[in-house]
Amino acid sequence: MKNTQKITKNNIKLFKIDNETTLFFHADTLQIYPIDNKELLHFLETFTNSSKTELSKHFSEKDVKMYKKFILDTINNAPKSVTWQFDNGNLQTSYETIVLPIAAKCNLACPYCFATSDGGYNFSDFNEESIKKIANFVFQKRKDKSATSIIFFGGEPLLNFECIKFTVEHFKQNFSELSVGYSLTTNGTVLTDEMIDFFEKTGFAILVSLDGFDNEFNVRKYKNGKSSVQDVLNNIEKLRKINNVHLELRATLINTNAYICETYDFFEKLQIPFSIAFAYTSENKSHNLSVYNEDNLQIIKQSFEKLTEYYKNKFINNESIFDKKISTYFNTLRYRQKQNLPCGAGHGYMTIMSDGDIFTCPHFMNDKKYCVGNIDNPDIDASKYSSVLISEISECQNCWAKYICNGHCVAQKISMGQSNQMTMPENECNLLKITFEHYLKLFYFAKKYTPEIFKIQKLL
Repeated sequence: MKNTQKITKNNIKLFKIDNETTLFFHADTLQIYPIDNKELLHFLETFTNSSKTELSKHFSEKDVKMYKKFILDTINNAPKSVTWQFDNGNLQTSYETIVLPIAAKCNLACPYCFATSDGGYNFSDFNEESIKKIANFVFQKRKDKSATSIIFFGGEPLLNFECIKFTVEHFKQNFSELSVGYSLTTNGTVLTDEMIDFFEKTGFAILVSLDGFDNEFNVRKYKNGKSSVQDVLNNIEKLRKINNVHLELRATLINTNAYICETYDFFEKLQIPFSIAFAYTSENKSHNLSVYNEDNLQIIKQSFEKLTEYYKNKFINNESIFDKKISTYFNTLRYRQKQNLPCGAGHGYMTIMSDGDIFTCPHFMNDKKYCVGNIDNPDIDASKYSSVLISEISECQNCWAKYICNGHCVAQKISMGQSNQMTMPENECNLLKITFEHYLKLFYFAKKYTPEIFKIQKLL
């Protein structure tokens, strides 16, 4: 069947590259085209910014039909978008990925930490007995499935390292027929030779939180106020030398950070895969580091314009790139993969606490009101706190970024007083769109300057 599409004001977006070229983006098919025809560009700018009456003042009915036909023929003659991954029929709780907040303590005092509220943790450490109960529950849920992933979380999980070791050994000794992969999110300050040896033998994936170089905007400090940055960098060097371990870095930028481009450059020079996100609203209301307004959004936008130029030059110079989001967005755009679900919260992704309480996402775990069940009573109703299909969020349907954003973070929305079927507040949406525009432009620059990377079957 022919792939028939349509164009409206809301499903196309124009991005200016320079005085000669503007990018045309079609939201419903994720197709991108550079436009250097000034007449076509004039039509599109008028079409997207004017009423029908205003459009008719500039273009005859014949010309409008001609331009629309040209655009639609171009879109409809391209390959179809990849089949949607999810629909209402297969959105079921499957426990494919399980987060275990193994330690309810931390040696840092990061002010934006979503795992705390009211200055502390409202959950408890795991012990051997709680692991035994949860392991049996996981096995019953996954014994007929191919694989399960367990993420050790906190607090700082390595402060309960003995329990991590026990968990891995317990699954190995008692549920060997279940294929389990292990990963760990750590602040990177607590690392011993014993841990290094364990990670190498076990084949862990390790995500280290590090917010960039040591400056006034880096708030990852010990409880005594001392910076943790150099200690983390020292331990990263130890981790990167371990065989059989997949190492990644993750940074959180606060809303006032003036060194966005410099932070990306810092991580690129480390030559370890990394991802960066902005501080976001959570149940931790003790800070304002995730509040976005017109002033700081304008500064962030200017910083991302600088960042786009930075990566453009890396493409021109054919340099290696370690920002994981580039490969993620490039694969989405290259294959036009409309995921239509922002994450697996409440579906394949669940958080289980030491007392057996179940949450759809670790961002909820510090407040019992978000609990959706317990391993002793696992017939849960997670609908209010689960991610939903973008098609169920009516406010998002007229947004050009809907199939890139997919409605975004359900925990963040609920923490801001929204429901999972509502859009993000306007400023948060605008922040996301700034980042999306950056990656769309980079896709164009990559195809222009380093097209050979798209000959690879799939970008890494």
